[in-house]
Amino acid sequence: MIKRGVSEIVSYVLLISITFAIAAIVYSWLMFYVTPSEELKCDDGVALTIRSITYNCTNKSLSISLQNRGLFDIDGYRVRVNNRTGADVGVYTINATGVPVGTDVTITDYYVNSSIKDGASGLINGNLTFVEIQAYNIIESRTISCDNIAKHVITCS
Repeated sequence: MIKRGVSEIVSYVLLISITFAIAAIVYSWLMFYVTPSEELKCDDGVALTIRSITYNCTNKSLSISLQNRGLFDIDGYRVRVNNRTGADVGVYTINATGVPVGTDVTITDYYVNSSIKDGASGLINGNLTFVEIQAYNIIESRTISCDNIAKHVITCS
């Protein structure tokens, strides 16, 4: 009777050991096929800066001069504005595509009253008080926003 009890315990230990061995083999096989993907991010040398901004409160026209002072070309940029006094972040996106900007290239964007709209809600009420511009690159068919955001407080001219 003692031998029979010992053999059952040995069989359970062997069963559990074989289960763990198969689990380890399956895990290592899956890790070989499923490699963690690298996080896509914008190059550290991207630096899109605002050279000048002119905003006319009467006819609500906005002129922005941008320069790529970074080490790399960018594929586009987003222009976001705010109409609240003391704002430090852009809420309304008025341009989500921008244009590609090469290194050390300066471009100027013009926005008139009819084009200064938030895509979802239409015209933005009141005068603009803040603008921010964020560059992006397209990597592996995905739009990757850069960490560098150019910000500027707007005053009426």
